[in-house]
Amino acid sequence: TECGSRMWRARQSSALALAELLTGRRFAEVEVYLERVWTVSLRVIDDIKETVREAGKTTCRTVRGLTVRLCDAHHSSPSEVSRTISTVLPLLLQTGLVSPVKEIQALSIDVVMKVAKQAGSAELRPHIPDMVKCLLEALSSMEDSRLNYIEQHAPAIGLSTERLESARLAAAKASPMGETLDVLMGHVDEGVMTELVPVIAGVLRSGIGLNTRAGAGRFIARLCLRRGSLVRPHAGKLFKAMLGAAAADKSASVTSALVAAVAVVARFAAEPRVDQLINDLVAMYEDDKDGGDGGADKG
Repeated sequence: TECGSRMWRARQSSALALAELLTGRRFAEVEVYLERVWTVSLRVIDDIKETVREAGKTTCRTVRGLTVRLCDAHHSSPSEVSRTISTVLPLLLQTGLVSPVKEIQALSIDVVMKVAKQAGSAELRPHIPDMVKCLLEALSSMEDSRLNYIEQHAPAIGLSTERLESARLAAAKASPMGETLDVLMGHVDEGVMTELVPVIAGVLRSGIGLNTRAGAGRFIARLCLRRGSLVRPHAGKLFKAMLGAAAADKSASVTSALVAAVAVVARFAAEPRVDQLINDLVAMYEDDKDGGDGGADKG
């Protein structure tokens, strides 16, 4: 309660006291408080007073360490890992990653990445579709906004738009979000794949940002290389989603990433699906050709 006090000294001392109180605690001692502790921690790290923010950093380091330990399959029981993830992960994905405060974003993705690396597959799998969706969206939302501004004015300052887009995509690929997405692929099974396909299709259909759309294509391609047999039954839906997104996107880099992903999926798809893909591509080409000829006739 004191962490929300109007007096900055009370907020500062409460944040430090909370960090001390949480050190070394077991799951049973903190379970009912865990969500509230995280909410308070994210608030104090964005306090208006600098000394309170510094105290908040201490609190956040303690809460981060506690959470990661409780999610570590080597230190906690499967039940404790599962309940900790169910409590903390939604808050980090839905509040932390989308926060305008860079410190909150950085803390949230750091914890999400560590949880993905240390929790067991059984505990992670129910959350993978939501994690993938939020991480793909974060590829764009957590990018430095100045890069988007520069790209919009690239021709005026003599920069190649294509080269700038390639640099942005390379940075996104190497980001903590990209690394975490790669980790999650190793936990995907048939059940997760069934839930994951419509999630990815939704991102391709309505995702905002260059990195998000291209990242979805890269995720599909990488998933095929690691879990090709799981992708095979869903090839048709993925083809439809990727071709639709590629046709609608104005970015050459995004289109290239999606076309490359289509080619990778085709390697694992059943022959009838590949035949249908070829027919769809021919139809798209003829429609574009007819549209171009029509435009020329009208001119």
